[in-house]
Amino acid sequence: MGTQNNARIQKHRVKMAAEDCARMEVTLGTWLIARARESARKSGWPLWAVVHEALIAYLKAGSPTDTGNRKT
Repeated sequence: MGTQNNARIQKHRVKMAAEDCARMEVTLGTWLIARARESARKSGWPLWAVVHEALIAYLKAGSPTDTGNRKT
């Protein structure tokens, strides 16, 4: 990675911090990724926006025990 890329990345990180955003790395099943990509393609949204909206909807629904999605 050259100096130009490093400067671009740092500028992007500052912008994201100013917008109160942070990076989160997760591991997801390939079936889930495939469905999210398909949803993004159909809606014309970027993949990150589909994942973002899905997580918001999940959190608004309540705790995992309320939604029946608790893993045991």
